[in-house]
Amino acid sequence: MTLARPANAVVQVAVRLEQHPGRYAGAAMPEPVAFTCEPSAVELADWSELALGSYSGGAQYRTRFRLERHHLDTQIELDLGVVHTTAEVTLNGERIGVALRPPYRLRITEQARVGDNDLTVEVYNTLANHFSVGFPRSSHAPKEQQGGGLVGPVTVRFRRPVSITARPVVRY
Repeated sequence: MTLARPANAVVQVAVRLEQHPGRYAGAAMPEPVAFTCEPSAVELADWSELALGSYSGGAQYRTRFRLERHHLDTQIELDLGVVHTTAEVTLNGERIGVALRPPYRLRITEQARVGDNDLTVEVYNTLANHFSVGFPRSSHAPKEQQGGGLVGPVTVRFRRPVSITARPVVRY
């Protein structure tokens, strides 16, 4: 099925399956169901808020931000905020690394450049959402394994080195 025109909001798709005699449960569908989706703009949120509460898999987030020369005079850190569950970060085509647990922060000093910077964050959740279909969530996966997506807020931070000189206290 192909939509006649792209949707401008989150949409939910229902699939109706008419089974043939003798083809039930796992045998009803000989292959996995796959959806091809075009890129779209969505707010940063848990996937369950975007009608994807049972989705286990990944998504790619892309954005562009601009830096001036003076921004490169210090260490630069990317803070992804809240992520469910892992995030792989690429900046300007160079792989930065994978963040596996909080805090989801990575240094991007070496890959940042003056002008436009292209940021890609690939987020993957666990299988907890997939296995929750038809079963009570609490009995199959810990709460921290449920959910999915890049929730944010995503910020770029500039860390200037600070020098502190201790002076002895002289008492008379």
